[in-house]
Amino acid sequence: MLVSEAAASATSATSATSAVSAALASLAARNEVYRALAEGTGRVSAVGAADEQSVLALMPRVAEMYADRKWLGQAEPSEVVVAVEGGDGALYDVMTPLPEALAEAVVCGEGKMVVLGSDAGRKVLWHSSAHVLGAALERVLAKQRGLAVHLRSGPALADNAGPAGGGGFFYEYEVDGGHGAVAEAEFGAVTKEMGRVLREGGAFERLEVSASEAKALFAGSPAKLARIDELASGGAQLAVYANGSFVDLCAGPHLPLVSLIKSPLVTASSGVNSGAFRVYGRSFAASSEKKAWRARLDEAARRDHRKIGAAQELWMFHPHTPGSPFLLPHGVRIFNALVERIRREYVARGYDEVSSPLLCKKELFEVSGHWDKYSSDMYKVSALAPADQGGDDEASAEQFGLKPMNCPGHCLIFDGKVRSYRELPLRMADFSPLHRNEVAGALSGLTRVRRFTQDDAHIFCTSEQVQGEIADTLDFINSLYGELGFGISVEVSTRPENAIGDDATWEAAEASLHAAVAAAGVEAGVKEGDGAFYGPKIDVSVADALGRSHQCATVQLDFNLPARFGLQYRTADGGSAQPIMIHRAVLGSVERFMAILAEHTGGAWPVWCSPRQVFVAATADGAPSARAAEIVAALRAAGVHAEMARGGSLGKQIREAKKLQFNYVGVVGPAEVEAGNVAINERGVDGAPVAMTVDEIVSAVRE
Repeated sequence: MLVSEAAASATSATSATSAVSAALASLAARNEVYRALAEGTGRVSAVGAADEQSVLALMPRVAEMYADRKWLGQAEPSEVVVAVEGGDGALYDVMTPLPEALAEAVVCGEGKMVVLGSDAGRKVLWHSSAHVLGAALERVLAKQRGLAVHLRSGPALADNAGPAGGGGFFYEYEVDGGHGAVAEAEFGAVTKEMGRVLREGGAFERLEVSASEAKALFAGSPAKLARIDELASGGAQLAVYANGSFVDLCAGPHLPLVSLIKSPLVTASSGVNSGAFRVYGRSFAASSEKKAWRARLDEAARRDHRKIGAAQELWMFHPHTPGSPFLLPHGVRIFNALVERIRREYVARGYDEVSSPLLCKKELFEVSGHWDKYSSDMYKVSALAPADQGGDDEASAEQFGLKPMNCPGHCLIFDGKVRSYRELPLRMADFSPLHRNEVAGALSGLTRVRRFTQDDAHIFCTSEQVQGEIADTLDFINSLYGELGFGISVEVSTRPENAIGDDATWEAAEASLHAAVAAAGVEAGVKEGDGAFYGPKIDVSVADALGRSHQCATVQLDFNLPARFGLQYRTADGGSAQPIMIHRAVLGSVERFMAILAEHTGGAWPVWCSPRQVFVAATADGAPSARAAEIVAALRAAGVHAEMARGGSLGKQIREAKKLQFNYVGVVGPAEVEAGNVAINERGVDGAPVAMTVDEIVSAVRE
C-alpha cells in the first residue's frame, strides 16, 4: 500500500471512530442529565417508588403483584394489571399520579383495571416495546455508523394496522448526516439489540419535568425542542420515561417492568416525507402468541400484491420509473372495471365528469394554499422561454407544478361562468392522473406511489344541502364496499396544525361535518388534528380478509378554498353567496385499491372485475379446437375476457388456468361440439362440470 493510501485509510478509520465516539457521548450526556434530575429531585415514579396517588399505591393487590417477580414471570397476560382507564378513555399506567376523582374510584374498587392481555393492555405493551426499539436503534446506529439519532415518536399501532396487520409499534427518528435508514439485512442486528435491552431488565421510570429541564435533556434534537415548546405553550405537564440507558419525552402509559415484553422483533422499515425514518416492530404478551402471528405473516406474504401481480402478469415496476408502476394488459382490465363501476354510479347519482390539466402555474397553487402548505410533496417544473425570446435566464423562468390534487382546477371550472343556485349541488368528477413527491424510502408497490389515479370528485353546494350530500356519499361508499365484501369503519378528522383559515370557519366546518355524520346515522370515532389543511374530513377504512385496516374513502368539508378562489353563485333573491365545497373519493387511489383488493381476495378476483373471466380448452385438434376458438370469439364479442389454451396437454392447460385464477374454466370435446355447449367448472365450486351455452356463460359473468 502506498503511503498516501495508508494515510487516507487511517484518516477514514479515525473519522469513523470519532463519529462513533461523538454519537455515544451524546447519549451519555443525555443520560447524565436524566440521572442528575432523577436523583436530585426525588420525583421518579417507578415500581418500588410509586407516587402516593399511583395505581400501585392505591391498590395493594397490584403492588403485591409487582413485588412478586416470580409470579409475574409465570402469570397469564389476562391477570397482570398494567393501567387503569379513566372515564374519558385515557389510560394511566401504574406509576402515574391519577386525577382525584379517578383515584377515589380506584380506592373504592370502581376503577376500570386494564390487564396486559386486553386490547388496551396490548397498546401499553406495544408503546413500551417501542421504547425498547428506540434504545436498540440508538445503540446500533451510534456504534455501527456513528450516527446521532434524534427520536421523534414511538406509538403503538392499531390491532389491524402495521406493515402486515396485527398491530405492533414503530419509532420515527432523524439522524445528523449520513444514511439513517435501516435495511432489511440489518433487522436481525436491531432485533438482537432489543433482546439485549430486555435481558438488562429493570423498570420503566416516569419523571415529570419542566420545559427547561426537558430542553436540557434533549438539547441536541431540534424536533424534540420544538415539540417541548408546543406542549409547554398548551399547558401540558411534561414527562419523560426511562428504561435502562434510554430516555425519551413521553406522556405514557408504559408497563412497569421491561420483562413483561416477550419476543420483540423488527418487521419493516421505511422513510417518511419529512426526511425522517421509521422502523416497525412487533412484540407479544406471551411467547406462545408469536406462532399465530407468524402464520398470519406468512399468509400476508402469500397474498402480497406484488407477488400476485407478477404471477398473473398484472403490473410491473422498474428502477427507471420509481413510484410509477406499469399496468400490463390484464392489470388495465382490472383498472378499467373499477373505474367503469364508479362511472355507472356517477350516472345514477348525478355526477358530471371533467378532465383537468396536469401541469398548472405556481400562481394557482399559491391561491389554493398548496404552494405554501404542500409544496414539499409536489413536483415543480421551471419553463424557460425560447432562446430567441430571451429564455436563457433561470431567474425569469415560469414556475409550474404537477397537480397533486384536482381541487384547485375544479375551483377554476366552477368559476368559469356565472353560477345559479339552480345548478347546485354541482357534482364534478375527475379521473386524470395525480403526482406526489413521496420519498424513495416510503414507496411500496402499488400502495405508495408517486403517480396515481384517484376517483376524485368535488361537490359545490349550499349549506342546506351539505347533510344530504354527505349522507348520499356515505351511502355510495357503504354500498360499493359492501358489494366487494368489505366492512367499513368511520372516523372524523379535525383541524391539523398546518391548517389554513380562521377559527370560526373551522369550527363551523367541523360542526357541520359532525351533524351530517349524525344525520346519516353513522357511528364515527374522532381523530384529533388529522384533517386536511383546508378542512375537516371523514376517513373511511376497510378491513381486509386478514383483518388489516386500510384507509380508502374520504369525505372532506371545505369552507376555505371557495373563499380563497372567491367562488360565488346567484341566490334565489338575486344576491350572491359562497358555495361550500365537499371533496370526496370512494376508492381513493385506484392503483392502491387494486393492491388492497388483490391481497383481500388472494388474487381470486370477483368476476365483474376479473382480468381473466373464462378459459376454454379443447380436448383435441380439429373440430373441438375450432369450436373452442368460435366460443372464445363469441364471448369476446359479448365483452367477456375470454382466452383459449395455447399448447401443452389438456391437464397442464387446466392447471395453468386455475393457477391464473380464471373464474370459469371450460372444456370442449366431441360431445360439446355436437351439443353446442361447453363443460364449465366455476372457480371455488366442487363437483362435475356443468354444460353451458355461450349465452349462459355471458349471463353468469354479468351477474
